[in-house]
Amino acid sequence: MSLLKQAKFSIGIDISYEAIYYAKQHYENHNRKFYVGDMQAIPLRDGSFDGVICLEGFEHVTKDIGLRFIEESKRILKVNGFLIITCPVLNEYGKSTGNPYHLYEYPENELIEILNKNFRILRLERIKGPDGPEYRAVLLNVK
Repeated sequence: MSLLKQAKFSIGIDISYEAIYYAKQHYENHNRKFYVGDMQAIPLRDGSFDGVICLEGFEHVTKDIGLRFIEESKRILKVNGFLIITCPVLNEYGKSTGNPYHLYEYPENELIEILNKNFRILRLERIKGPDGPEYRAVLLNVK
C-alpha cells in the first residue's frame, strides 16, 4: 500500500506554478492538497507533520538551499517524524552525473555527514542509479 493511501492528509509543495496547477487538476482531493512553495522556507507550522518526502529534488538546488531544506524539514517534523530522501552523488572518482539540472551533487561522505548530523539514520542504501550512484535514506527526527 502506498504512503499516500495510508496518509490521512498529505501536502505537495513545489516551486513550479505549472507543476502545482497540474497536480491540483489531477490529484487534489479532500485529503491531498498542493501548494506553490520553496523548500528553503516551507510554509508549514513547526512540528506539524509526521513525514517529509523529497525524491530526486535535493540535487536540483544549490548546496545552501539544500542545507536550509534539511533545517526546514527538521522544523516542520514532529519528534520521531521521518524524512525520506533520495539523492544522486558524485561517483568514486568525483565525477558528476552530467545532468545539467543538478545544481549541486554531493560527495558521498558529505551527504552522509549532513544527514547524520541532523537526523538519526534508520536506513541508508547506496544504489546504482540511471546516471551513477545515488542514496536512498530514511531518517528520524529526534530533535
